[in-house]
Amino acid sequence: HCPPPPQRHHRTRPPRRTTLLPVNHVVSSEADVWLLGGELRPVLSLSRVVLQNGMLALVSASRSWQKHAANAAKPIIVVGSVNADIVVEINRMPLTGETIGARTTDTGKMYGGGKGANQAVAAAQLGHPTKFVGSFGNDQNAVALRQMLLDKSVDTSLAVQSNVPNGQAFIFLTESGENSIILVGGSNMSGWDAPADVQQHLEDAMAGAAAVMLQREIPDDINVAVALLAVKHRVPVILDAGGMDDQPPAELLRLCTYMCPNETELARLTGGMPTATAAEAVVAARALQVSVD
Repeated sequence: HCPPPPQRHHRTRPPRRTTLLPVNHVVSSEADVWLLGGELRPVLSLSRVVLQNGMLALVSASRSWQKHAANAAKPIIVVGSVNADIVVEINRMPLTGETIGARTTDTGKMYGGGKGANQAVAAAQLGHPTKFVGSFGNDQNAVALRQMLLDKSVDTSLAVQSNVPNGQAFIFLTESGENSIILVGGSNMSGWDAPADVQQHLEDAMAGAAAVMLQREIPDDINVAVALLAVKHRVPVILDAGGMDDQPPAELLRLCTYMCPNETELARLTGGMPTATAAEAVVAARALQVSVD
């Protein structure tokens, strides 16, 4: 009998571990493109693209995480929208001029929402100190929404109070899970001070922040003002591209450290480039990076 052939030992890299981490951590330069499944959401930075299933799900890849551990006690500042989401369950959408009943008699409940508030709650629930800067309205929805954030350990002391009703989203939900949404900007769009006043209001807080998170459900000039202040204090800027469906200001894109669009948003930002697959999304993301540079 011939002796068995010698076994060949292949060196393999340990699998990358995907975990939810505070967003003051940054994706390692060693991390290559990684698809976690679910919704395709590229996080764009000046030098790399990481595909992931939500803004706070980052790919842990190397020692570079450790050098950012000193930021763990610094707060994340979220500047953005807070909505009263009114969810109405229906069997189908009504035709023009038609009145229909809801699918259930106990629907129409109000839930806390808005991309900004959602980001703040997510960061706080990960155990990171989080400050929410939004414009609350002058109605009872605003009172309830502020309490919801406080109950989730979100600091609202930097939020402002406006003299218009709070922002709302009316969500019509079918039994199959399809939905249509009507967004009312309210205080999210018209309750802010002048951009220079917002910068002055946030100056001290920004100086000690780990990161600032933005979205496009508040005026662009407020986002630009906050991003300029963050850059002044060397604070990373993370932009969720969702919200308004027009093109964001070029200045805002240049100020971002990371940007997080979904497939539809990435296609719009790149003038209609295909984004249906992971490979297409990476090509579109690289093109967007080049255009911003």
